[in-house]
Amino acid sequence: MDLIKRVVKLKSKIEKHRDDINNETATRYALIDPVLKELGWRLDDPVEVRYEEGDGGRWDYKLGDRMLIEAKKLDGLKPKDEDQLIAYLQKNNMGHGVLTDGNVWQKFTVSPFGHDQDFRIKITQGNPAKISKHLSDLDRNYVMRIVSPTSPDDDLQRRQAPSGVPISQFRPDGKLPVGLVCGDKPPVTCNHWIDVLVGVTDYLVDGGYITKSDCPLASGPKSAILNTREYHQTGAKMRFSKRTRSGLYLNANLNSQAVVSNARKIIEHAGLGFDDFRITKPGATGYDSSSPPAPVEEWQAPSGVPISQFRPDGKLPVGLVCGDKPPVTCNHWIDVLVGVAEHLIDSGHMTESRCPFPPGLKNPIVTVENKTTFPTFYRLVRGRFFLYIKLDKFCILRSATRLIEHSGLDQSDFRIRLRK
Repeated sequence: MDLIKRVVKLKSKIEKHRDDINNETATRYALIDPVLKELGWRLDDPVEVRYEEGDGGRWDYKLGDRMLIEAKKLDGLKPKDEDQLIAYLQKNNMGHGVLTDGNVWQKFTVSPFGHDQDFRIKITQGNPAKISKHLSDLDRNYVMRIVSPTSPDDDLQRRQAPSGVPISQFRPDGKLPVGLVCGDKPPVTCNHWIDVLVGVTDYLVDGGYITKSDCPLASGPKSAILNTREYHQTGAKMRFSKRTRSGLYLNANLNSQAVVSNARKIIEHAGLGFDDFRITKPGATGYDSSSPPAPVEEWQAPSGVPISQFRPDGKLPVGLVCGDKPPVTCNHWIDVLVGVAEHLIDSGHMTESRCPFPPGLKNPIVTVENKTTFPTFYRLVRGRFFLYIKLDKFCILRSATRLIEHSGLDQSDFRIRLRK
């Protein structure tokens, strides 16, 4: 059985037996092991595949001393699991790892410069051929031949070589033209911001990562990023649209921040890493992953760590800096989210008319509706907004980042100051 047929079979198994695969052991036996066997791994060979070992935690699989796999039960993935895997990789000096619940598969690459998500696919969603193409990165022959067992110097050189700012960290500053680099292709000149979104879409369509079956690709409950016609999924016509060379239509009624945000969403939907898409220009703004991050001493004083790059380590209190305002002491992690929300409300970036905020979520982060069913899940902010607070510290930081991004503000204006 080839990999594509295996993906189709696993999709059927998940849909039929989801309630029966209700723990991690069952998930590994029924879903993960068959994929690894199909990829050529000999699970009964104690040298080739090792189980339940590790420094600083017990990972589930180690493939040929070159890749770690952390398994969770079906539909049991949580945001903190990514941080757990990254910690395992760093403590064991491993450069590559996979997090999976048998349905969702996420591959990460770790180096001294940080970590990147190489792909994220879901067996029950998307094209089986495209899913198989990503899973083939875990093929035994490929891993043993190509993947380094640690984070070597040549891997660092590879990460240093690309020029420009990764699209996930780029902040449009109004200066055009810019160059767009997709994968290993030469830069394409973009004279308008919408050209960035067009270039990314054309690259993904040409590579087979996005097909017409993915349309409409939504950016919210009422608006589409990409469709086969000049209409949103609600049937409303796009006010402005841009036709790509593949014949698909992009929503072009966007400002520069929304263009870059939609480009990120399309890349994430395709399951590719953001580092493969970069913006090149003289003096491009943003954090450039081709250079090492600033030392902790520089982060601590006076500016602090940009909130999008900060990882909570359990040490409180911290200081929250919003724009040019003086730092506010946060004795609890939820105070960070409250502080960001209050700044957005006071500056007029968050209003009643824009709530629920952001749109399209089952539990919006900010709403003007009093959720009396679960009053302890919400906190009243500025006397008229309700903030969803049933979050762990990692989700709090992500929610704060999402609020800032949805408001169209620069994430570097919101910083966390650590204790010296």
